Amino acid sequence: MADTAGAGRLVLAVDGGQTATLAVLGRDDGTVLGVGRGGPLVHVRTERNHEVMTRALRAAVIGALTTAEGSVGPPGDVHIEVAYLSLTGGADIAPGIVAGLADCRRIVAESDALAALAAGTQGGPGIAVIAGTGSIAVAVPPEGKPVIRGGWGFLLGDEGSGFWIGLEAIKAAIAIVESARTEWTAGTEFVDRVVEHFAAQDLRGVAARVYADLDRAAVAALAQPVVAAASDGDPIAVRIADQAGHHLATLAAQTARAAGIVPLTDPAVSWQSVVPAGGVFRPRNRVWISFADRLRVLMPDHTLLDPRHPPVIGAYWLALLSLGVPAADPIVEARIESSLSSLLPMLAKTDIHPSPTHF
Repeated sequence: MADTAGAGRLVLAVDGGQTATLAVLGRDDGTVLGVGRGGPLVHVRTERNHEVMTRALRAAVIGALTTAEGSVGPPGDVHIEVAYLSLTGGADIAPGIVAGLADCRRIVAESDALAALAAGTQGGPGIAVIAGTGSIAVAVPPEGKPVIRGGWGFLLGDEGSGFWIGLEAIKAAIAIVESARTEWTAGTEFVDRVVEHFAAQDLRGVAARVYADLDRAAVAALAQPVVAAASDGDPIAVRIADQAGHHLATLAAQTARAAGIVPLTDPAVSWQSVVPAGGVFRPRNRVWISFADRLRVLMPDHTLLDPRHPPVIGAYWLALLSLGVPAADPIVEARIESSLSSLLPMLAKTDIHPSPTHF
């Protein structure tokens, strides 16, 4: 066993989503020691998907242990006080996988929505709306249990998500060519964007790919060029991006109501911080602006707070809270900031917004 006496307890944080799986190993004083990255988690129960989840978790966890080896010793000798798993799904099987990868005294698995909120509030109360491949929201009051809304998946919900935006873009492109009574070929700039995204010859080719191999990540990735087109003023893209923002703002308000903020405009409620998280949100992009505008109507006294860190650091904060570390402790936050800076390149493709925005 590695000699870590007097150096603080070790905690492991994992954020597993439909895009990637990230892990952070750190001490209970906020010092980040190592990070790791794996593939996306697929949480539908099949033997193959269990193997995919195992590979993703192994790559992330072993990666974090390996990069921290200089500080804590070989991965096989490390004792972890608590492992906090922030997951888009698979909370019933992921702890068993992680238990086989590291010596953990305690393992906690919860919804990734909670870590997304903690990435903005440093473990404090508030509301988070996560729009990545899917969409989900959580409200955590100062006292009481978290309330989760959304997260029903691409067939039953996920309005405003990357997949929803991508699918709406495909439908809009089809409507363009159908209403114009043209052949199924790229006839407008918007249709061109959709066809080019899928490297297809025409919209029939796009449809064939969607039906033959429903790649949720590929459909969700279409959201990026659609939102970019909205920023450039494309009217169809603007409509889709605005609808996405409105859906997500409505989800935030519904979650707030379910958590007992009644009325939503009550100035006595001091924890109405709303954290927009996930790849669909970028500060000042069209979805973010639409979301913020609609939220002003639905929750006039809210504070819009962009996350300071990627969700895996939110999971790290929640691990620290479980050990009695105070939420939003400024000394702990300063240690996280300073120790994480040299490791940020290894957390590539995550969304990090450096400063809060208030309304």
